[in-house]
Amino acid sequence: MNSNLFNFILSHLRVEHGWFDADLTLQQYSPGLREWLWAHLEEPEGQTISDLFPEYVGSEEMLQKLLEGRAEHLALRRIHRRKQNGAAAYLTLDVYPYQGGLLLLARDVTEEGKLEQRITQTRNELSLLSAQLRHSSQRLDTIIRRFVPSTLVDEMLHDESKALPGGERREVSVVFADLRNFTHWSEERSPEIVLSLLNHLWAMVLAEAAEFGGTVNQFMGDGVMILFNAPQEQPDHAYRALECARRLSGIAPAGKTLHFGIGVNSGPVVVGNVGGPERLSYTAIGSTTNIAHRLQSMAQPGQVLFGPHTRELACEKVRYRSLGPISIRGIRAPLPVFELLPG
Repeated sequence: MNSNLFNFILSHLRVEHGWFDADLTLQQYSPGLREWLWAHLEEPEGQTISDLFPEYVGSEEMLQKLLEGRAEHLALRRIHRRKQNGAAAYLTLDVYPYQGGLLLLARDVTEEGKLEQRITQTRNELSLLSAQLRHSSQRLDTIIRRFVPSTLVDEMLHDESKALPGGERREVSVVFADLRNFTHWSEERSPEIVLSLLNHLWAMVLAEAAEFGGTVNQFMGDGVMILFNAPQEQPDHAYRALECARRLSGIAPAGKTLHFGIGVNSGPVVVGNVGGPERLSYTAIGSTTNIAHRLQSMAQPGQVLFGPHTRELACEKVRYRSLGPISIRGIRAPLPVFELLPG
């Protein structure tokens, strides 16, 4: 291979070279090497390798090993440098033992360095974006669960069809609880005090419902609706509903001047999403729900009333007494009604 061909190959590979003698002073070099020197020199011959390339300061022992044949190669990768024209660049330096001295090869890797820099920057931006998306997703999940029951959110994430309008027929137990004397009490207080009491009250209701696996379907001013056996299966849903109702009947905010009147009923309903394309509400539709609401309206402060199917499902686990068949508005025939007793 003649020298012209050799120089042609090196130029296209963007490789410059310099040969240093045993004293590590430059004796021969390619013209393009001057572009890579730390300082501009008209004649770099006779300068030491560390003067021309300060990156080798502190590497004297390794360079000596190369001279003595105790090492084969010393590499410095992607060194940042400003050329004499002020342009930013990157180079890779490789030093090999050669003819009693050292051969330095300086390869222009500016494009590779810039590409790696862009890749690193892109990777960092993607990492930051991913962290922001995770944070936004967590915030959104937290916000959604404040407005939609967590059990329902989990169902919708597992099955997207659960987020569409429609429903399924299933047996549930429905609890309605309404604060007695609340209207009169709130008339004598500021809206801020009323709101503060309701928030405190609903926090307690949510905790009690969660303990028994109930799904708080909705808050209605001073009332609340809780579902059992929806959306998750609960074979003992009637018992859960009655025990939750028992706990709620003992809640007496505002210095025990307010108490819940509670109605519980079990039976078939259609549970699912109702509403329009832009807003849906999860609820239970059917006479079972209507009767639970009617029983709640009949209950005295601190009293829990429930219907006949609830009694059938949970009679062996709770104490109760029969109030006999009672005519209920909207129901054709008198309905057997039962009162939950302490115990």
